Amino acid sequence: MKQLLPFFVFFMSLVAFSQNVKFNMYPNPCNSEQTFESFESNQEITEIEFFNIIGNKVIHEKPQSKVCLINISHIPTGSYIVRISTMYEKKSIKFIKN
Repeated sequence: MKQLLPFFVFFMSLVAFSQNVKFNMYPNPCNSEQTFESFESNQEITEIEFFNIIGNKVIHEKPQSKVCLINISHIPTGSYIVRISTMYEKKSIKFIKN
């Protein structure tokens, strides 16, 4: 039974962290303006970063608001990873620019 305890504790901590992430990004895919929204009443979005498939940062914004729009029309078509941050948490989302 001692062998299951470390796995259980690790699993529970992953579940607890994933339940705290409350962001939305839409539409996805998109070609002009991307909307970001925080659902927590006390959490503004502090930073948004777009990374291309090889890891280069192509957009970096610091909106300091609960809802923001970012113009993405200038970046090439393709797949990106978007990292959204608040003061308390971060989330990475796959994004497609068409």
